[in-house]
Amino acid sequence: MHQAGCVGINFGVDSGDAEMLRRLGRAHAPGDILNAARCSRNADIAVMLDLLLGAPGETRASLTRTVELMRQAEPDCVGVSLGVRVYPGTELAAQVASPELHAGLLGGQSPSEPLFFLDPAVAPFAAHLLDSLIGDDPRFFFFDPSRPARDYNYNANQRLVAALQSGLRGAYWDILRRYQP
Repeated sequence: MHQAGCVGINFGVDSGDAEMLRRLGRAHAPGDILNAARCSRNADIAVMLDLLLGAPGETRASLTRTVELMRQAEPDCVGVSLGVRVYPGTELAAQVASPELHAGLLGGQSPSEPLFFLDPAVAPFAAHLLDSLIGDDPRFFFFDPSRPARDYNYNANQRLVAALQSGLRGAYWDILRRYQP
């Protein structure tokens, strides 16, 4: 990939916890994440690891293990999304339709509004826990309205607009990683 001109890869790893990866039906394991990041770095390819946290079964321990694995992987960036989008007809949609998980559904009040899920067991503390685990590590993009520089949402992101106006090009996460106003 490097020889073909690839300079960065965004891996949608979803979690760094073995049990959560199994629950999500993923074929990879934490060791695979570490290996992919290492191989990419060795090939001089920037690495972004994207997380989807808060799926059914998420716990304080799984969130902590995930952040610890991300640090161990030493990527250039880590995107942290709290809450998982629920698409109709998927296995996740069937899981969260159960009465005990229904409380974790957010949005979806109309066909044009997306439906998300955040496990009720972690909802009360997950954002605060993630914020404390991440700390001031600039590699982590995690939305917190009080820290807009950590937001990697490309919709209406003023840092991204300024970076593009300054001439930076490429994947939005890599632009935000490189942009120093």
